[in-house]
Amino acid sequence: MKAYQKNIGLVACFLAAGSQPSAVAVGPPPELLDANSFAAVSVSLEELPPPELVERAIAVAGFPPSTADTVQSAAAAIGELRGLGAYEVAAALSIDDLPGGAPPPVVVSFNEGSDLEAAKKLLQKQPWMAAPLEVRVDGDRLWIGAGKALDRAAGKTPAERDDLLQPLKDSRLAGAAASLVLSPGDDSRRVLRELWPRLDAPFERLDGHLVADGMRRIVVEFTASGDSPGVTLRVVTNSEPTADTVARIVEAGADLATENLKQLPENEAKLVKLLTEQLEPRRDGAEVLLTVNAGTATEGLMGAILPSVNDANQRARRSQKMNNMKQIALAMHNFHDTSGQFPALAAIVSDDGEPLLSWRVALLPYLEQGGPYAEFRFDEPWDSEHNLKVAADMPAVYADPLQPDLSARGLTTYQRPVYEGGDLVQQRDDAAPYERRVGDQTVRFAPGEQFRQIIDGASNTMLVAEVAPEHAVVWTKPEDWRVDLENPLAKLRTETRQGFVTAFMDGSAQFQEFSISADLLRRIITKAGRETIDWNAEYEAAK
Repeated sequence: MKAYQKNIGLVACFLAAGSQPSAVAVGPPPELLDANSFAAVSVSLEELPPPELVERAIAVAGFPPSTADTVQSAAAAIGELRGLGAYEVAAALSIDDLPGGAPPPVVVSFNEGSDLEAAKKLLQKQPWMAAPLEVRVDGDRLWIGAGKALDRAAGKTPAERDDLLQPLKDSRLAGAAASLVLSPGDDSRRVLRELWPRLDAPFERLDGHLVADGMRRIVVEFTASGDSPGVTLRVVTNSEPTADTVARIVEAGADLATENLKQLPENEAKLVKLLTEQLEPRRDGAEVLLTVNAGTATEGLMGAILPSVNDANQRARRSQKMNNMKQIALAMHNFHDTSGQFPALAAIVSDDGEPLLSWRVALLPYLEQGGPYAEFRFDEPWDSEHNLKVAADMPAVYADPLQPDLSARGLTTYQRPVYEGGDLVQQRDDAAPYERRVGDQTVRFAPGEQFRQIIDGASNTMLVAEVAPEHAVVWTKPEDWRVDLENPLAKLRTETRQGFVTAFMDGSAQFQEFSISADLLRRIITKAGRETIDWNAEYEAAK
């Protein structure tokens, strides 16, 4: 659920769940809705997806093993939550939740008298419940989200939003397992009316007035029939002529998509073809309906959609890892500016030079993590009882977003290369341990390398790399990637991704595919081998 991306296992299982009409409250709690809310979602847990449906969804989607395990883990957790009395998962999206703010909280509702503390513990131990997520109990509900989002939700000024809640209730009574309602408030509609862009043909009739005034709401409903879910998209307009206009726009869009199938990647072309075949608009008074009937069409759509979703998920996570690498590289530079050298691999040492804590700990003050940094005992090793407790809360910048199970255990795949002949510190005449004060503690640092020693060039020299998940280490442990220069890809390659992310000495981050040559990778790893790299030539050779 981090950065607007709900765990795909949770989503797959929630949307596969069925429903029965219920007398209990439906949708997010009213206090979560304000004038800026524009979307609400409700997922019933009153019927659970059978295990064979979950397995089929995994097989159709072609998930990598780590994602498949997460889906199955989430399905099992949902079953346990239902056993503890949970009947619905709901959320609301507000303008305040858009990129730049914390993702919105998710609310799990329980029947009266349920054991919410047991449910809270169940959620907290799940590998996909990595920091900074929190679980809070409020009456018969569990609130899940980043602390910032939970605090913001508690401080909302609620507004009556029957335009969001009533359609959710109507969908539930009609037998929908899950439903999503889009209905902007008055201020949001004013912004849409004024700022909606002018579109080219065949969408020129989709203007700001149609979007803001003609469309009252959009409802997406997921229903279950046996083990094959179906989907209906309902556009509720203000009049029958407006519905005719919307239907014609949809038909024109389908015609345009069909004309451009050959220009699309295979998965996207398959998806568009299926959608144009299945989603023929149907008018019902002032409503326009598009329905995918349960059956083989749904499985075909899953086969087209889910690989694309998985690819998009991979790209988003890769972008997040690139950002992590840039933050780490910037922190390294700031450390060098302050200390005149980079942190050593085993940055924090005892009085007699024994390694205690990793460079990742030494960087905390430069990653806006001064509070956790001060909690360490700098005269104790990483695996002391006290320091292990502090290490349990690993900073998100060291977490692999594709491996939440590792993050939950405090393991990181972000490591610096260590190879024979790569220790340049011993070449420094002025290399010596140095000390800094942190509160009432004295921190003793091992000497590190200096920029002037990186003679291969900062833009050609690797600083940190992403190793394979099986080589992850506890983030506070003074241990890193031991490179076999004869086979430098050995500890990087994994079946769960197509390459690895790296940070360079100049502060940049790059994604390297596993097709990178061993020779080029060796030249990137070594710091003072006097090799030159022509990146343009390397890119051309790789084509």
